Amino acid sequence: MLHLFVFLQKTRAMVNKRWYIVFILCVGFLSGCTKETLCIVEGSLPGKEYDGETIYLVPFTKRGEFRIDSVQIQNGTFTIKREIGEDDICILRARPLLRLSLQELLVVIEPGHVKVNIGSTSSASGAPLNDELQRWKENKELTDQFRRQALTELNSKKDTAWYDQRIQDLHEVSLNYNIQFVERNKDNKLGRFVYSMIRHQLTPEQDKTFAISE
Repeated sequence: MLHLFVFLQKTRAMVNKRWYIVFILCVGFLSGCTKETLCIVEGSLPGKEYDGETIYLVPFTKRGEFRIDSVQIQNGTFTIKREIGEDDICILRARPLLRLSLQELLVVIEPGHVKVNIGSTSSASGAPLNDELQRWKENKELTDQFRRQALTELNSKKDTAWYDQRIQDLHEVSLNYNIQFVERNKDNKLGRFVYSMIRHQLTPEQDKTFAISE
């Protein structure tokens, strides 16, 4: 009888252990699913002066019905969660008057956590496509800065031929960078986004090499 009791106890322990393992696996699976279906945008601002203000996450391209998420800033931070697949590219922005001091920011909706800093110059990092987008943003801002410098020099030199050549050179450098960027990202939503912005600048031959559908 004692042997039977011990056997039953061991059997029960084994069954419980198996169910426990199944439970842990299920929890892990569901947790993995959650991570794969959510983009969590975690933002910070220069200080607490903007506490109580609202940050909006707006689709870049508004097709048909679209969703706008919003959240209040607390302690100089905010968090917005967005399901993957709802929109590819969104804009983080404050109310219009605050956009003079808080730069709008493009964000790629991709799985994982995206860290953003919102300020006079905003930035994003922490997820692959947003890291790529940040590099693209920095290159664009640098090109825009060179254009402004050229315009300032034009006003002092009054040399329109020099200015036209300078702008043409900047255009070619910028276009080549964007072409390489699209080529590197043509299989993801970021590549399609930049492609849609530069397509009108491409020759028919260049356009054919991408074979990207918008």
